Amino acid sequence: MINNRHILSLLATAALVFSSLQMSAQYRGVVLDAADNSPLPGAVITASGKSAMTDMDGRWSLEASEGTEATVSFVGYNDKAIVLGSTKELTIKLSYDQAGSTLDEVVVVGYGVQKKSNVTGAISSVKAEDLEDLQLPRLETALQGRTSGVQVLQNSGQPGAASVVRIRGTSSINGSNPLYVVD
Repeated sequence: MINNRHILSLLATAALVFSSLQMSAQYRGVVLDAADNSPLPGAVITASGKSAMTDMDGRWSLEASEGTEATVSFVGYNDKAIVLGSTKELTIKLSYDQAGSTLDEVVVVGYGVQKKSNVTGAISSVKAEDLEDLQLPRLETALQGRTSGVQVLQNSGQPGAASVVRIRGTSSINGSNPLYVVD
């Protein structure tokens, strides 16, 4: 015998089951630069705790539930939030971050990426304006006398021969040459 209490219990259970079963779908598309429509390889699309990265052609694929908000990000560009709907093939255009706020917050180091405020070591930089009028055969000679703790040693007297660069003596990592970041 079925009473009202059993019917309400069945309806409540069915409602819970159907509400928890969101249909997920395969979304795919391309991420482009808004200015010139060139693909952005390495852009990250995140939705529902899952993420995908674009390939060399800016293409990506991600399984997510309809109605989920996805965030698209790429270094040097403004993030973009989109709601995944019935359209499964998406073209997303990111605009360049004119303020440059995303690049000022990140420092690339030899063993990863850190916020500038978290870096415990010294960071030296040489401005391009300081080097414009110099005629130098190699990059290392431009650093000579311009950055503290950096020694530039000549291996031979041959013109254009490679120099040895040591940071704070021979206590560099494995005594090897430093990593140069040219921006």
